[in-house]
Amino acid sequence: MADTFTVVSVVLGGLLIVLASGLWIALGLAGIGLLVFYLYLPPSMLRMVEVIPYNILNDFILGAIPLFIFMGSLLYKGDIARRIYQSLGRWAPVLPGGLLQTNIMACGIFGACSGSSLAGAATIGTVAVDELRQQGYNRKLIYGSLAAGGTLATMIPPSILFIIYGAFAGQSVAKLFIAGILPGLLLILLFMLYIGIKAVTTPDIAPKRQPLQLKAVVLSLVELWPALLLIVAVLGSIYTGIATPTESAAMGTFGALLVLAVDRNLRWSVVKEAAVMAVRTTCMISLMMIGAQILSMG
Repeated sequence: MADTFTVVSVVLGGLLIVLASGLWIALGLAGIGLLVFYLYLPPSMLRMVEVIPYNILNDFILGAIPLFIFMGSLLYKGDIARRIYQSLGRWAPVLPGGLLQTNIMACGIFGACSGSSLAGAATIGTVAVDELRQQGYNRKLIYGSLAAGGTLATMIPPSILFIIYGAFAGQSVAKLFIAGILPGLLLILLFMLYIGIKAVTTPDIAPKRQPLQLKAVVLSLVELWPALLLIVAVLGSIYTGIATPTESAAMGTFGALLVLAVDRNLRWSVVKEAAVMAVRTTCMISLMMIGAQILSMG
């Protein structure tokens, strides 16, 4: 039996090689785990690998992951995310940093709708980058605000990472969602505070602020109804005990379809593209969970 230092050295060295090679992380993790099994454990223990995928993925709570991703994909493909961003952009003139602040707020709201940091950053980034560059915003802060805002979905419920952690650790996902509210809001405020201070101390990072128009603010509140409806449907059903996180994800998906139908944007092409995006992302997450479990057992 090899000593601990040797095993740890093999694992860390393998991880560095995998990350540097560009190989899929899931395959790299599984490959390193299998190598440890082969080198340092009895051959009979390799049979354990056969049941890992079933044991990891056979959990009702994990059904919420593809549903939340599908919901976020529907909002993205159905053009609802662009409307959310434009609605929040009406508040930009009153805040130092302008649309940079909108990046943070939009990522936070989209994260509260979908729970996916990947979908949030990609969606808001697709909508925001070209417009902000055309208006003369600082490029570093454009991408920095989107990168920081994209991470908010990992903390703001319904976070997919909370679902994965709850499944692995056997913890209540609903309680994890409740615990993430305050830290998530605090992160939003801190990100916005940083942008505000940066805009005041370095005015050339953003265009000059314009007077706030009351009519534009009222219109923005009206146009935000789809996002508010989904947040209430998902989080409200969990916190009131009406539904489990998986059932609330199904409610949120139905709500997203309903929003698209009311908006007259529910088309087969939109549903198909959103479903394909959800399947791809879910498969990626599932493979990474399996690979991480094989590595941890090795």
